[in-house]
Amino acid sequence: MIESILRLLPSNVRGLFGFFLVGLSISMASVLSAQQDKENIYELSPFHIQGGEDNGYRATNTISGTRLNTAIKDLPMPIEVMTEEFIDDIEAVDLKEILAFSSGITTDEFLQPTGPGNFDFSPSRVTNREDNSTVVNIRGFTTGTQLRLGFRSGIQYDITVIGSNTDPVNLERAEVVRGPAALLYGVSFLGGVVNYIPKRPSNTPQYSVKAGYGTDDFQRVELDATGPLFTPKNGNSINYRLMYSQQDRDDGIVDQRRSKATYLAAQVDWQMNTNTYLFAELQYSTFDRDNQGGNFRDIVDGDTGRGDPFGLNEYDEPFVFGRDLYGKDQRTFNWSAVGKPYEDQEVITALFQIDQRFSDNLHFQGGIQYSEAEIERSYYTRGQFQTRRNLAPDPSYNYDYTLSNGSTGSKSYRFDWATDPFEAKSLQLRGDLSYNFDWGDSNHNFLLGVQYWKDEFERYARHNNRGSFANLNDPEAPFLHTVLPSWRTFTFDERWARGLFAVYQGKLFSNERLHVVAGYRQDRFAVRLQDYNNVASDPVNNVEWEFNESTANQGPGSGGDPTRAPVKDGYRFGGEAPTEGNVTAGITYKINDSVNIYGLRANGLFFNPGQRDGRSDNFDNERTTSTEFGLKVDLLENKISGTLSYFEVERENAVFFYSFAPSPRLNITNVGGSGNAFDPRLDRTYEVDKTLFPEGYVPFVDDGEGNNVNSATGGGTHYVVNYETLAANPTEKAAMDAAFAAGGNELLYNGNNPSESRGSDVPFAETAKGIDAQFIFSLTSNWQVTFNYARIEKEVTEAFRLVDHIDLEFPELGNLATEYDIWVRQLGADAFEDPKEPSTLRPDGSSIVGTSLSLEPEQSFSFFSSYRLEDGVFKGTRLSLGAIYSGDRPTALSFGGGSADINTFRTPDLDPRWEWRLGVGYLTKIGDANWRFNLTVNNLFDDIENETRASYVDGGSTELRRSFAYYNPRSIRFTAQVSF
Repeated sequence: MIESILRLLPSNVRGLFGFFLVGLSISMASVLSAQQDKENIYELSPFHIQGGEDNGYRATNTISGTRLNTAIKDLPMPIEVMTEEFIDDIEAVDLKEILAFSSGITTDEFLQPTGPGNFDFSPSRVTNREDNSTVVNIRGFTTGTQLRLGFRSGIQYDITVIGSNTDPVNLERAEVVRGPAALLYGVSFLGGVVNYIPKRPSNTPQYSVKAGYGTDDFQRVELDATGPLFTPKNGNSINYRLMYSQQDRDDGIVDQRRSKATYLAAQVDWQMNTNTYLFAELQYSTFDRDNQGGNFRDIVDGDTGRGDPFGLNEYDEPFVFGRDLYGKDQRTFNWSAVGKPYEDQEVITALFQIDQRFSDNLHFQGGIQYSEAEIERSYYTRGQFQTRRNLAPDPSYNYDYTLSNGSTGSKSYRFDWATDPFEAKSLQLRGDLSYNFDWGDSNHNFLLGVQYWKDEFERYARHNNRGSFANLNDPEAPFLHTVLPSWRTFTFDERWARGLFAVYQGKLFSNERLHVVAGYRQDRFAVRLQDYNNVASDPVNNVEWEFNESTANQGPGSGGDPTRAPVKDGYRFGGEAPTEGNVTAGITYKINDSVNIYGLRANGLFFNPGQRDGRSDNFDNERTTSTEFGLKVDLLENKISGTLSYFEVERENAVFFYSFAPSPRLNITNVGGSGNAFDPRLDRTYEVDKTLFPEGYVPFVDDGEGNNVNSATGGGTHYVVNYETLAANPTEKAAMDAAFAAGGNELLYNGNNPSESRGSDVPFAETAKGIDAQFIFSLTSNWQVTFNYARIEKEVTEAFRLVDHIDLEFPELGNLATEYDIWVRQLGADAFEDPKEPSTLRPDGSSIVGTSLSLEPEQSFSFFSSYRLEDGVFKGTRLSLGAIYSGDRPTALSFGGGSADINTFRTPDLDPRWEWRLGVGYLTKIGDANWRFNLTVNNLFDDIENETRASYVDGGSTELRRSFAYYNPRSIRFTAQVSF
């Protein structure tokens, strides 16, 4: 492991790693040479916080706001803390359940099936339903990775986050910072961050065993043991902590899907002397799921919009195999038991941290974390039905085997079977130096910090392309199959970031009436991507696949491909690491001992990992800027505590995939012919990154060797057209004649028609405005209530920035766009300064401005109440009731979709939804052991489906639309825990 760590370190950072080792050696020498006084009282490091200081659900301090242990009411930002007692009372078993009662923070607790209005291109939506996901949406912006002790928990790879191995068995509290958090934590925290604080060893022996069982065959066991490991001569004890959990359960929605998670953590800490504290931790986790991803439950018809009677139902929804053919429950149906797609994930994380006090007012904390994750998965992809009415094979092909054909009216189902081994390594370093002093009537603290991380990914993919066919006239008939050529890829991805920051924190005046936080941070970021391309393969003769590493320097136009972005030694952006700076400033004013008001301006940052526009130019980095004002109270001797805040977050260079955006780089394709010449026997080449899969191949054919059996040309073949010949149109005639003769259904495209070369990511700007509130009521010593509310409104403030349609290969042709192109039709000619030039789209003139590209509910609310009986026969009994409310949830954007018009007949919003939770607990002591029993009922009223319908009248005809979503059913869990 040490060798792997050193390899991940650049030469200019290895000195920092050496500093940790030197500091540890000095500290070890000092403690061994000094006599220790066992009666010493050791001052807690300013970088630490202890959950034991919490009072029930109420926490007074945090380390997530400024990296220093600070009173929450003094900080100019809203911070919510889920304490260990709260987590235990709601019986949370994963990170999503911990955040369930935090309004304004959404995870994807529901499953929404395929429909015509689900045009979800916005990156602001959470779409991963997995139990081990760390992806959350805070104030309308997605945060892929969360924090654990200030280190990233999980490794983000594009839109996927892997390698998170945090478990509630090793969790003391969770702290939520709402609002951009780039100052302390760097990239990817646009709307806020969640920081998980783990447990630590104790010098007092403590042991705990917990077991749980519930519906959906839920089974969970937890073990926790801590105490002194041994005590050096004349020194302090070295303490240990061991934690273990294992959890098995069925999916609450999808049939035949079961997951198993295992977690193990070992910790050691040592207060070496009054100045030095050491902490080390090793975590190991596995997560396995059967029937994972890409299952057959939402197989849809690829003939949508082609006039096929099986294409759409009365709601204009695609034909869904299980629901519409076999009458299966779309909520639960899963056909993926065939081949059993699976995902197996294994993660190991090592953490070392040192706290050093150089003097009473100078403290240092340094840490290093190294993680390795391996994922092996197998799944189906690309599944869709298509109707095949002409099943005749290519007559020119010399078949030496028997053909099996279905009857007329059959539908073919095309899918790929993929295995996707994945390895990731991540190294993180951070160091913080705090200097605190009094000057006059005020207290001042300066924090200097450095943060570095580097991630490496190795991905090896293999796709075996197959076809499977069902006969609509005979649903009980066996399925028939074909095999297409398989293909493989190997990708190496390397990313690193470095951040330097300085933060000032001051309590001004003798009564500490004014609290100031201000800081500056600078970040650098780099991405290196190396593709290993297939250069030799012959599956028929069992020739192994070989790959070559593409590390050559590239620039626009290199290698004859003008779509290439500048690359140097595999690094994007021409080998240059972009640098960004951001400023944060806030003040808190104490009106009296019970009421504070605050204001804050902060930034968030997300570096562009390589996304490009329609001309292959890189986007600028994504940024958010937040302005916020709030009120914090501690009333009635802390019986009512909380925060109320108003915020506006401006986001620039956000990315949206606009399916009608001009994309001249798509002109670069495999050209099938030109002018009026046409060769129906074109060679087909398969490249790793540009494989053209045929849409119209001869079905029911398998030569036994995995060879492709296809008609003259595949669907999607492009031709460069000579406009002077279009009147006679010999090219199209020749192509279609050959296609029909061969029994195919090829389509002809005009390769240099701007409206055919469309669809790309485009940048835009948007704003999120809203209020949120978090309050805790502790009216009596045995009754606690949490209250959360959030309202978030998002709207686009700057329209898409389009590019002119200038062919990258033949720029001398000039702008090929016209006022008749499809983006002009959709956006309107008046939205452009010159409709012939897409780049002249006015920032405020498009119909998209003022609309929302978010599919999250605007309003959310939650409360959780816990009451403990302290007298009588039921003494020790705890009763709890909670509710989570989600407002209207959009299901379709008012802009975009499968047609060139505004999405007039959009699917309706989902109705507001309440989910109720009930709990009964009992605490007692038997001998020296404390026993805790809990019965928890989630989704008390078993609300599992939300369906809304709408009708539109258009020219005398009625258009029907509907939306529906499925939720986890009612679950009942019983747990028993003994601690001693």
